[in-house]
Amino acid sequence: MRKKTRSSLAVRRPVTLGIARATAPPAVWDNPLFLRTNVIITAVWAASFTVGAGLLAVLLAAAPHALAAIVAVKLCGFALPVVFTTRYSRAVAARAKAAASAAVTAPLPAAVVGVTAPSR
Repeated sequence: MRKKTRSSLAVRRPVTLGIARATAPPAVWDNPLFLRTNVIITAVWAASFTVGAGLLAVLLAAAPHALAAIVAVKLCGFALPVVFTTRYSRAVAARAKAAASAAVTAPLPAAVVGVTAPSR
């Protein structure tokens, strides 16, 4: 899975894209922010898999019978990116929504509305 995750980043087709498309409306699929968000999420998962594999290799070499530590590393290797994915996707959606509403409610400059400054 680690190799698939990293190679999906190399070809700009993050492995999380399929999952995200199942939950996001088709209107946002071509949005660069949607792709960037999934690239970041996939990178976090790839880093988690890589770090977890490294920790497990060291742990198994040093203490192969430390079952609690092995389970903890495996659990953290999945739980941490799940928490990141949930929080990050919500934060990106909230920022995009705030930016969209700010753009709609922002007053237009006087020159655009047709109001000119009083002459002196």
